[in-house]
Amino acid sequence: VIIEAMKYGKLIVSTNTGGIPEIIDHEIDGILFEKGDFKGLADILDRIFEKPKLREKLIKNAFEKVKKFSLTKTNDQITKEIALLLD
Repeated sequence: VIIEAMKYGKLIVSTNTGGIPEIIDHEIDGILFEKGDFKGLADILDRIFEKPKLREKLIKNAFEKVKKFSLTKTNDQITKEIALLLD
């Protein structure tokens, strides 16, 4: 869902749990916060609404990053890894 949102130019604000930090680089292409930190989330939301240039930067960077997550590239990578295992 995060990758799809990035593809459609949506700002990503998410918890830093699971595989999410492997996709999002904090303050580069999205903003991460600790699970359950509602004050931290509120502060983040205030900040991104007060700083339109920050929002634009995060969205632009995320859109550029998502290009590397294409299905073709992923399939090619998996095929190469399987071939290495079979050799």
